[in-house]
Amino acid sequence: VKSFAAPPVMVAHSFGGLVAELYVSQPRAPLAGVALVASVPPSGNADIIRRITKRSIWDSARITWGFITKSFLKNSADTRFLFFSPQLGEAELLKYQRYLQDNASPVALLDVRNLNAELPIAAPMSATYNAKAFVGGGAADCVVDVPAVEELARHFHVQPSIWPSLAHDVMLDADSDVAAADLDAWLRAL
Repeated sequence: VKSFAAPPVMVAHSFGGLVAELYVSQPRAPLAGVALVASVPPSGNADIIRRITKRSIWDSARITWGFITKSFLKNSADTRFLFFSPQLGEAELLKYQRYLQDNASPVALLDVRNLNAELPIAAPMSATYNAKAFVGGGAADCVVDVPAVEELARHFHVQPSIWPSLAHDVMLDADSDVAAADLDAWLRAL
């Protein structure tokens, strides 16, 4: 990042948001901005899991099973449930599922138990952090729910963009143009 001609914008999604949050919580090379889309908040996903379990034990079990077994690679209903809204066409869903099949890592990339020991992530260091922040998420997201998006927005002292019809993969979902327009407007305002 230090070698770039100008400070870049970091865009992160899902658990990648925790990486971005950690980056801006410590003195590092400057960023022009950080955009966090359907990103896990600095407290991690434990509160999300509790809320989902309280709402529906079946949904909680299905989400856990889907990620542990990667059932979304074989079962298009699980792919839709975890990542996409009902509005996404079947052909598009199957296209994205094939992409997941072709690109899924054979090993676990995230050890949530070890991660939870490092949480919560500290707020951005006010003396060194001057980048603008964007936070958005889908109201139909069963992985990172609206309260998690709102927590993240509070962490960065911004108002979140909540897209009513979008699920977890907001930039690929049926109404992704809404999320893309919000992110584009934020980027142009930097």
